[in-house]
Amino acid sequence: MARLIKATSRALQDHHLVNPGSLVRIPRARVPLVKFQTGPGLGRQQCDLSFATLEVDDQVDSLAKASKGPMILRAGKLVSHGGQAAQEWAEDQKHEFGHCLQALVLVLKALLNQHGLSDPSQGGLGGYSLLNMVVAYLRQESHPEGALSNTHDPDLGALLVGFLHKYGLEFRYDEMAISLEENDFTGEVPQAEAWWIANRQQRRGAVPLHIHDPIQPGHDIGTPSWNMAAVRQLFASAHSALADSTPHTLQDGGVVAGNAAPTASTLPDMASSNCSELSRIIRIDPQWNRWRTRRHRSMNSRKRDRITSLPKAHSHQDFG
Repeated sequence: MARLIKATSRALQDHHLVNPGSLVRIPRARVPLVKFQTGPGLGRQQCDLSFATLEVDDQVDSLAKASKGPMILRAGKLVSHGGQAAQEWAEDQKHEFGHCLQALVLVLKALLNQHGLSDPSQGGLGGYSLLNMVVAYLRQESHPEGALSNTHDPDLGALLVGFLHKYGLEFRYDEMAISLEENDFTGEVPQAEAWWIANRQQRRGAVPLHIHDPIQPGHDIGTPSWNMAAVRQLFASAHSALADSTPHTLQDGGVVAGNAAPTASTLPDMASSNCSELSRIIRIDPQWNRWRTRRHRSMNSRKRDRITSLPKAHSHQDFG
């Protein structure tokens, strides 16, 4: 596995697909990873490339050694990280909740990323865990008394503020767990009833997060997020910034991302009157805006080229 990861990393670098210095290999994790940022031509996107592994029990291992190795490939059990199954599950949720799910996940991932809290290997909240939290929240809002029950055009802003309130101020992390397999519409279960929680001991002052994996029963995907205290505080401060009618940014909320509060240089600038409400909590890099503008112009140019290459429709005069 280590050689495969090393070869993959070398290929990514040789083809100039990664930003120099951003590639990190994690070969000994439960799910081996290669983490990297794409180059400028690909938008500088953060990517995780994961690998399946072979799990071999003691009996199979002894047989493999007796046969000098090849038996491992024949008798070993391929352990998938569930990436494809998780993607299919995410597509099912997207069909159920439509653009509400996509919009919330996009904004929340940007918020977490800008405060250095989106990487579970560093204690942050990963995309899969976040997706489960958003789905649990939307299921609650789909209840007859929820925000999604009686409207075909829900207020995305209200849903965002509601999510931030839910997981920044309301959710009892030390008592409840998230489990979308439960029949209860809340998607929550008391931790005392969550048989799948393996590690119930938390470091002093830590905020626990337990999420039952809907793809691999018995797996707690929230365990790596040991820095949920900072995530919860970020959500609470973002809720304050959006819910308060007084124009201010997250700087006023004193958000702690890791061990330090954000500075003015890392926060949105509200000086411009053209700022949207989201600019109270999310800052868009001007370089990203320029890249998006170039891509948009390029796509429009291609559309015009395709239209002009189509055969022209005949007018009535052409038929005399």
